[in-house]
Amino acid sequence: MFYPDTVSGDPAIYWEFDTAIFPNPHRLEQQTTPSGDVCHFNIHGLSNKQLRTVFKNVAVSDMSICYGGADRPLTFDDVETLTAR
Repeated sequence: MFYPDTVSGDPAIYWEFDTAIFPNPHRLEQQTTPSGDVCHFNIHGLSNKQLRTVFKNVAVSDMSICYGGADRPLTFDDVETLTAR
């Protein structure tokens, strides 16, 4: 795992997205993290307000969870189970 539990829990939840969801102008910059995550990208050129608007419109089912070595769509049951911990 690339991130400590304070950043990403276990199991990991992630979101693969099409960059077209971001308003223009924006720029994505790949940055390998100190822990070796080569899939990390920074978003430049958008305000926090613009980014919040994009992220607030993400459905739970658009997210994925890596559980038991397999990736699958995140469900509300997953969210309830993980937040009850």
